[in-house]
Amino acid sequence: MTGVRLGSRLWWGLVPLVVLLWGVGALASAALPGLSQSPLLTLLAVPAVVYARDVALAITVGALVIGRLGGSGQVRRWALGWVILALGLAMVSVLSLQADISAEQIALTSNDLLPILRDSTIGQAAVVQVSCIAMAAVLCAVSLLVSHRWVATAALVLVTIAIAAPPIAGHAGVTSQHVVAGVSAGLHAVAVSLWIGGLAVVGATCLVDPDRAVTVLPRFSVLALVCVLVAAETGLLTATLLVGALGDLLGSSYGSLVIAKAVLLAWLIRFGWLQRRRAIDHLPDRSALRTVASIASVELLIMATALAASVVLVRLGPPPIPSTEFAPLTLVTLGIAAPMLALVVKPSSWRVSDALPEAAMALFLLVVIEVGGVGLLRTALGPFGLVVETTILVFAGWCALSASRHSQVAIWLGIVGLPIALGINVLLDELLPWRMSLIAGVVGMGLLTAWWRRGRRSPAPATMAVSVA
Repeated sequence: MTGVRLGSRLWWGLVPLVVLLWGVGALASAALPGLSQSPLLTLLAVPAVVYARDVALAITVGALVIGRLGGSGQVRRWALGWVILALGLAMVSVLSLQADISAEQIALTSNDLLPILRDSTIGQAAVVQVSCIAMAAVLCAVSLLVSHRWVATAALVLVTIAIAAPPIAGHAGVTSQHVVAGVSAGLHAVAVSLWIGGLAVVGATCLVDPDRAVTVLPRFSVLALVCVLVAAETGLLTATLLVGALGDLLGSSYGSLVIAKAVLLAWLIRFGWLQRRRAIDHLPDRSALRTVASIASVELLIMATALAASVVLVRLGPPPIPSTEFAPLTLVTLGIAAPMLALVVKPSSWRVSDALPEAAMALFLLVVIEVGGVGLLRTALGPFGLVVETTILVFAGWCALSASRHSQVAIWLGIVGLPIALGINVLLDELLPWRMSLIAGVVGMGLLTAWWRRGRRSPAPATMAVSVA
């Protein structure tokens, strides 16, 4: 039963997946005359199946690796169950290729599917993926009967190839100019999948097999660090190759999701450090295992959101038109999520704005309007103005969060004022997507609420003196 529940928190990623698809307009049918109208079922089902397939593959590769690091036979049985699920989902994704390309309803049989699988790069990658998963499933079954380590190792190699194949053949690797980006995306997918799946399996092992978890945890901690470094480096390389201009990174929906993924990765690094300090460093104390499982449950929710963003990025593709604006989600990510992480890692000792938290929050809202809607600096200074506005946005958010941590009035001002500020930006610039503005507003309100709740749990400063020399 534990094997079935392994990825339970990862399935929550389907919620942000659907929300983001709606926000970027990926659920809207083509409105131009003469173009095929994609059914809503196809627009929803295709990315949902891809997400579920990626989750199943991640848990499979995680179970195979944890099995090599000292897991029990139960972990190998988990690997078999999840690789079978991955095989079924991969076959469904193959059947949906034709519907996805030609904007038709998904059908079990199609005369146009074979040419797609034979002649297109994406189709060939899908065939490679299904073939590798099928062979890996056979080897996983054999590994339950034969104790030779090479059987599980061969299955691990095949699953790794299956994970890397679609990203290499996707929008990052369609042309010869983007071969490096395709390889980088493939390595990124493997590192992220191993990290996600390994964490899910380790968390379950802590609950059902504490003796082995004490042995596996330190080994996986080192492997997770390697995965983080690879994921960060390859993600940065891929983003640099696909989104070369700073304006495209800050102003497009694609770029804003890339920035959001980077900040989520930074938060995951923070939680990984907490795992090391509060749990792994205290082994073999069994109470540390409960800490690992507790922190891992939060990490998996963040990972699910990042994985959903990755699926949407593939659907969306790099921005075709240069941008000089700030996307709504970029404003919230750089103005709230990133400064919040900085203050969690190192609380501010600068008390200049603590006496006027409401003024600090109001100033931040004005900065959101100037940066996201007015844009005087970037209009006057060009690309350098974008850098200045980005710096001002992050600094204003840092000041507002630092000052308002213990001020309910300031937090409510931010919760009420942020959607209004984003709405004003939409009125000032008709090119801004109102759907993403709505999503960014909801995300920002949630982050501010979480910040206030965290401030209530920690003691308020004894004095709020403001003296400037």
